[in-house]
Amino acid sequence: MLTALTGTQPTGQATSAETSTADVASAAETGTSSLTSQGSEQCTGSAANVAGDPGGDDGGGGFTPDAAAVATAIAFAEQQIGKPYVFGGAGPDSWDCSGLTMVAYQAAGVDIGEHSVSAQVVTMKTEGRLLPFSDRERGDLIFWIGPSGGFPHVAIYLGHDTILAAPTVGENVKIQPLWSTPDEQLYGMVGRPTGTP
Repeated sequence: MLTALTGTQPTGQATSAETSTADVASAAETGTSSLTSQGSEQCTGSAANVAGDPGGDDGGGGFTPDAAAVATAIAFAEQQIGKPYVFGGAGPDSWDCSGLTMVAYQAAGVDIGEHSVSAQVVTMKTEGRLLPFSDRERGDLIFWIGPSGGFPHVAIYLGHDTILAAPTVGENVKIQPLWSTPDEQLYGMVGRPTGTP
């Protein structure tokens, strides 16, 4: 269980492009992808350490990720460290959160969905790739959920409570600790883009 949030800093602005969890579940059940046309969500939030990490860094739960594909995606994302966040950015000189995750996994030959957090959640759900947060492993997609039920942010999990992300306006792509705020909380599921469900 996630507890003891510390180090809260001011957050960025929320986006109107959030999609509700009910919409994601509905799209996944019906096999539609109408959510994918909504565009990118602005990635917001602030770093706050999350105490009580239950593990899941190596050998979490669920199915085994493809180590080579994960390594390729993370290596690509690491090469983007220091480049600025720009809403709607999908490289090569600037990134937003879902653009970074999308292109990093494309570099590994893996389709995780279109350039929006909601589309990536829908793709993971539709393909049976959502797993409990406690089962997270290196390379998994970490999602945040907003107060309206939308998905404002995504990052690549590196293990040991760290992520690689394009955080928000005014920040650069970076490695940072897992964080959660009252307005953007860690979603209870992670996406595992690789491996066989």
